[in-house]
Amino acid sequence: MSRVCRYLIDAIVIIVAIVAIPVYAQQSATQGQNPLRPKQDNWQRMKECADQVTRISKRAGMRTGQGEEIGVLGIENHYSQKYERCYVRVSYVDHDWKKADKVTPLMFYDLWDAFEEKLLSVCTDFKVEPIEIPGHGRTFNFCTITIQGEQQSTDCTVCQRFVRDRMTN
Repeated sequence: MSRVCRYLIDAIVIIVAIVAIPVYAQQSATQGQNPLRPKQDNWQRMKECADQVTRISKRAGMRTGQGEEIGVLGIENHYSQKYERCYVRVSYVDHDWKKADKVTPLMFYDLWDAFEEKLLSVCTDFKVEPIEIPGHGRTFNFCTITIQGEQQSTDCTVCQRFVRDRMTN
């Protein structure tokens, strides 16, 4: 492509940007929406989320690398615009996972609603077979999601999608 063509394309892109930005701003203003305001509000909520997670972690004495049998691998927070909630994912490693009586996988994670301090799910990315509960005639999946205040056993792929949705949207 010649230099002249390249400069023409660059000039067209710049002109489109110059025209499009004021038009977008005018449309937002006429709809009563300030395109900068949601970002400012979200920034405040993200800061409140991070502060809340710090408070919870300190109160629980939770630190990365802590724990003999089950250790904390990491703590990650996210303010979700979609749900308008603060989520925290705490990842763990089970150092004794090879023991015969253990049902926990090597690594797993919890998802919490940090503002309400409620457990929402327990998941793993490892393949985990359902466990039969002796005397109850039913099986139990390691992964759980809290629905209407009750922790319910679920397929781990469902749990993974649940967490991913809340930690990315």
